[in-house]
Amino acid sequence: MIKISVTEARANLSAILSKCAYGNEQYVIMRRNKPVAALVSVDDLGIVEQHEERKGLASVVGKWEGFEEIVVRRCRDIAE
Repeated sequence: MIKISVTEARANLSAILSKCAYGNEQYVIMRRNKPVAALVSVDDLGIVEQHEERKGLASVVGKWEGFEEIVVRRCRDIAE
C-alpha cells in the first residue's frame, strides 16, 4: 500500500480515488506518521468484508451446538 499524508490525500483526492477505483491502488493515509485510514477500491473492500464474514463463521464452529449437523445437511441439500 502507498502511504500518503492527510494533506496530500486532501489535495489529490480526486486522482487518488481514480487510482483506487480503476488502477487497483491502495493507500494508507497517515497523520503524524501514524496510519489513520485506508483507501481501497470497492472490489477490495468486498474481499475484506468476505474475509471478515468467514472469520466470524469460523469462530462459531465447535461452539454452536448442532452446527456440524446443519452444515452436513446443507451440503447434502446443495449436492442434490
